[in-house]
Amino acid sequence: MKNDEIQSLISCQKVITEKPKKAFAVRQGSEHNDFKLMDLDTNELNFRVFLRKNTKFPENFSVGLEYTVQSSEDDIKLVRFNGVHKHSNNIINEEKFETFHIHTATHEAIEEKLKPESYAIITEEYKTFEEALILFWQKINIQDDINTYFPYLNDFKSPQLKLLL
Repeated sequence: MKNDEIQSLISCQKVITEKPKKAFAVRQGSEHNDFKLMDLDTNELNFRVFLRKNTKFPENFSVGLEYTVQSSEDDIKLVRFNGVHKHSNNIINEEKFETFHIHTATHEAIEEKLKPESYAIITEEYKTFEEALILFWQKINIQDDINTYFPYLNDFKSPQLKLLL
């Protein structure tokens, strides 16, 4: 899969086909919630969104998009908006950091048989799970109103959140 194909899958318009649960389930020290999407253009591309929040360290979270490959058992994580934890880039450079970052699948990682989304860049676009979720919703182009599924986001007082909404 080429990088432009990856970007096209990330940015295509999507609608929710299986909505998120009203409450997060707690498993192995993290709160979990998943939901499914389909592309709006062809109705043939399927995706899964996964939401993870560490129960002890709220700054450690992951909001991700996975492409469901119909002809294979190997679904591809296309993008992940992560909170604070250690990360090392091994493909393009040897950069190491421990801050908020965004993983994106790359052709290079796929070719090297690594996790497709191994490469990440540091971001200052969000500082909380809620901010990451709102930005993620916009970046992956979900057409449904986020407040329908996560109405509590309106209760946050963060100026950054208000700008994103």
